[in-house]
Formats: sequence, C-alpha cells, structure tokens
Amino acid sequence: MDGLHKKVAIAFVVILILVLVSFSLLFIWPTVYRYDHMNLGGTVLPVKINRLTGKTEVLYPTGWRVAGTGETGRKDLPASELAKITGNAEITLYGWIHFHPYNGSEWRVEEIQVEVTVRENDTVVLQRRYNLSGNALYPFNSGEFIADLGFKLNPGQTWSFRIISAKGTT
Repeated sequence: MDGLHKKVAIAFVVILILVLVSFSLLFIWPTVYRYDHMNLGGTVLPVKINRLTGKTEVLYPTGWRVAGTGETGRKDLPASELAKITGNAEITLYGWIHFHPYNGSEWRVEEIQVEVTVRENDTVVLQRRYNLSGNALYPFNSGEFIADLGFKLNPGQTWSFRIISAKGTT
C-alpha cells in the first residue's frame, strides 16, 4: 500500500470512529429521552422529554400523552361519552355543590358543567349553570367536583341538577 492509500485508509477509519462515537453519545448515552416525574393532584406520573426535539410526554394510565397542551388539548365530550358520566350531588349548608361523578367514559374528564334548578312550591326560582372543578377524573374512576353556588337553599326549597357538558382528553 502506498502512502496516499494508507493516509486515505487511516482518515476513513478515524472518520468512521468519530461518527460511531458521535452517534453513541447522541443516541445511546445519554438516551434520546430524559426521564423525570410530576405530581398531579397527589399522583406521581412519569414524564419523558426528547433531548433532540424538546417534546414532553406524560404517562397517564391510558398511555403517553403530549404535555403542555393546556386548554387547547381539552375537548367537549361527545354526547355518547357524556351519557356515561353519572353520580350524585349535594348542596352544603354553606352554599357549595359537591358532585361525586363516576366516569364510565373512555375520556379523562377535567371539567364538568351542570345546570342547577331550585324550586319553591313547584315554581322555578333559580336556574343557573356552573363549571365544576376537581382533580382529573380518569376513565372508570370516581371523584369529586365542586363549585360555590353563590346562594344557600332556603327551607322548603328543593333542587335538582343535570350534566350539561364535560371537557377532557382522549
């Protein structure tokens, strides 16, 4: 082998080694993902962050979801899924509604809107909508959603509620 071919061979081997080392540093150690965790309402959830793109995902019981979607990631539940949210509610002496829903849907519910109707002597004296808040309600789980009604029931008044809508993620 003459000198030129020997230099080309050495250069090729050096470049190959540099490419392999760069590849291993980029994709093998550290890994493509950096793992962490977050505390969501007392529940610790795993988080993975792509080192190249910065894309962050959270592992919920239903699978990995892109984090940081905030309000824009929440959608209204379709009527077929909304019908699967059931439960009982109570109005406290202090004028709060406590709704104890069971989420029979496939959605992670984050907000529930109800309509409260108050009657006195069979006459509607108040009908108002409330956005109830609580911890995210995962599919096939129960929870509690609350809101301040801004009034207290008077003696002789009766009340009812119905679920108007819910927002969540699939």
